[in-house]
Amino acid sequence: STAKHTWLPAASEHAIRAGLEEASRPDSVYNQFAVFLRWRKKQPAFMSANKMTKAWSSDSALEFDRISPTQNLRCNFDFKSLIATFEEL
Repeated sequence: STAKHTWLPAASEHAIRAGLEEASRPDSVYNQFAVFLRWRKKQPAFMSANKMTKAWSSDSALEFDRISPTQNLRCNFDFKSLIATFEEL
């Protein structure tokens, strides 16, 4: 962080590394998220529209569709398995 104060204290010796080891591991959360962000950037329903259906939910899931003129994308979040899926309709 470039902030004067951060909400989570961090020792200065940790700033030298700052997650660089994670960037070099293909299966790290850092790289998995980078892959997701590249995919997301190519989805019109996320990038060029802000319309969605009414969400359906239960104690363990949430589902809704994101809608653009060129794509309908079903978004499903399963909180028991901790898996998110996206399906083009």
